[in-house]
Amino acid sequence: MTKISVASGKGGTGKTTLSLALAELMSSGGSVEIVDLDVEEPDVELFVESTKIKQEVVYAPVSVWKESSCTSCGLCSGTCANHALVYFPGTVMIFPEMCKGCGHCVYHCPTDALALGKKRIGEITRFSAEHFSLLEGRLDIGVEQPVPMILATKKESQTKQKELFIFDAPPGSSCPSQEAMKDVDMIILVTEPTPFGLHDLQKVYETALSIEQKPLIVINRDTDESNAIEEWCKEENLEIIARIPHSLAAAKLYARGLSVLGVPEVRAGYETLAEDIKRRISWNQ
Repeated sequence: MTKISVASGKGGTGKTTLSLALAELMSSGGSVEIVDLDVEEPDVELFVESTKIKQEVVYAPVSVWKESSCTSCGLCSGTCANHALVYFPGTVMIFPEMCKGCGHCVYHCPTDALALGKKRIGEITRFSAEHFSLLEGRLDIGVEQPVPMILATKKESQTKQKELFIFDAPPGSSCPSQEAMKDVDMIILVTEPTPFGLHDLQKVYETALSIEQKPLIVINRDTDESNAIEEWCKEENLEIIARIPHSLAAAKLYARGLSVLGVPEVRAGYETLAEDIKRRISWNQ
């Protein structure tokens, strides 16, 4: 079993397109699953003709106050590092949106007036497509902490026997992106030949290094303007393993929700990438 995280420093670089292309080119007998970890804006399913086969609600722990057990001792005051709990004489106010369910306040309560309950944070849906399966995590609107949803989606993905998991990570370099890159066998960072592309690539590269991972680089929409990225990759000793050419025809297909593999020169770029990855992970499908 191999787990590959496809990440990017910014949105719109082609991360999801790459994930889909790899899944289509490397799938064999249902051995590949895409896991959409961009839980705040999952979109892989929009580009796949699929059938929903399973959906379940995801809950996260949250502190709850039991008034009948509370003696107003005030020991819970100041225990929450996230300021999700406020004590007033005779009452305790808990803000579920800020609570991370760590249980610290529960531990310090001498009368068991605080306990861990649960709150709904989203849904996980499994889809079946022609060549591969898809697992999607979707955070409920208004929920401000995507990391627990990402963790739950990753955990659910491991309940199925697959040869290859492709994690479509959320864009950026913050905690959600970091969590999507943890505990994988390979990280692919997708960038584009623009000043913003290079700047955000540098940021997400720092995130990858923070979890002791040496990523591989793919330049999407490759043009003659890729020199700055090439120079920086040489400085950091990073390997550019594929260049996907800029193509107006591919952009038109993408806008219609169709596979960009229908463009010969783009398909050739992804085929080269897929063959490279197969060699690196000793893929024998």
